[in-house]
Amino acid sequence: MEATVIVVMAGLVLVYSLVARRLTLANVTAPMLSVIAGAAVFAVAEISVEATAVHLIAEITLVLILFHDASTVRLAALRHDPGIAVRLLAIGFPLALIATFFVTQSLLPTIGVAGAWLVAAAITPTDAGLGAPTVLNPVVPTRVRRALNVESGLNDGLATPIVLLALAALAAEEDASQPTILQVGLIPVGLALASAIIVGLLAAWLLDR
Repeated sequence: MEATVIVVMAGLVLVYSLVARRLTLANVTAPMLSVIAGAAVFAVAEISVEATAVHLIAEITLVLILFHDASTVRLAALRHDPGIAVRLLAIGFPLALIATFFVTQSLLPTIGVAGAWLVAAAITPTDAGLGAPTVLNPVVPTRVRRALNVESGLNDGLATPIVLLALAALAAEEDASQPTILQVGLIPVGLALASAIIVGLLAAWLLDR
C-alpha cells in the first residue's frame, strides 16, 4: 500500500511538471489542482484521516515543501563566485551541526547521542522563508544574499540523511528487533539517490522536449 501511494504521488508530480508551464499560462496552480483532487478523492471514497495512506501523503507533501527551495536554486548564478556558497555548505553547515549537537547534549543529556544528532540535524538548516529579511535586503551585498539563498536551498539535503540515521538508531535502541541502521538508513539513502539521478535525468530530458 505504501509503495503504491509513493509511486502514484511521484507519478502525479512528474505529470504536473510536464504540463506546469501550460497550466501556468491558464492561471492554474498546483495548490488549486491539489485542493480539487483532494476533494474529489474524499467525495468518491471513504478514507479515514487516520489511514496509513493519508499519513504517507502528508509526509510526501512535507518533503515536497521542504525541498522546494532546492528546486528553485539557480546554481548557474554562482558560476563566477562559488566560493562563499561552498564554504557555507562544506564548512559552515558541518561546524554549526556539530556545535548544535554538543549544545543539545549538554542541555538534554537524557536523550542520548542519537537523539542529540536528531535535534541538531533538525534545527541547524536555515530556512529561506525565515531568512527572507536578509536575503531580500538590498543593503546586504548581492553575492552574500545569493550565497545564502543557495545554502538555505541545499542544506536540507545534507541534513536529511543524518535525521534518517538518527531515527534508525533511536528505533534500534528502543527495540532490538527493529531493523538496523544499515537496513533503515544507508540502503534506502543509496536507493533513493540512484532513483533520483535516473528519474531526474529522464524528467530533465522530457522537459527539454
